[in-house]
Amino acid sequence: MAAYGIPGWRKAPFLRIFPALATGVLLQWYTGPDEKLWWWLMLPCSCTILVSFVLPWFSLFKYPQIHGIAITILFISTGALLVCKNDIRNNPQWYGRDTQSITAMQVLLNQAPSEKPKSGNQLAACRQFIKTTTGNQAMGSC
Repeated sequence: MAAYGIPGWRKAPFLRIFPALATGVLLQWYTGPDEKLWWWLMLPCSCTILVSFVLPWFSLFKYPQIHGIAITILFISTGALLVCKNDIRNNPQWYGRDTQSITAMQVLLNQAPSEKPKSGNQLAACRQFIKTTTGNQAMGSC
């Protein structure tokens, strides 16, 4: 990959960031630690990076490993937080949170049902959950 002595990540710098971001996504997806953990990991790494800009120029390159590790952990945490943010289970309006007390759901069909040889296909949106006496607004597709 090193053509003429130039490493591949010099031509495409995203190749350095992508493994850390993908590691964060995989860690959050398969192990699922709390979102607060990632924020607490980002705090000292961000402080380390900010302090390194305040230090004199010659001491910035004295310990480059610390700066590199802080940036790597920062991108791992960013990947994990992206998964946390985009996961529907973390949304307070998600209907899967309160399935025990739901007696019925009101759905709205967004398109006409289409029949296939061995199955059917409908696109619907949940409008309201009906509990014993009250209804709650919901978000998501059924």
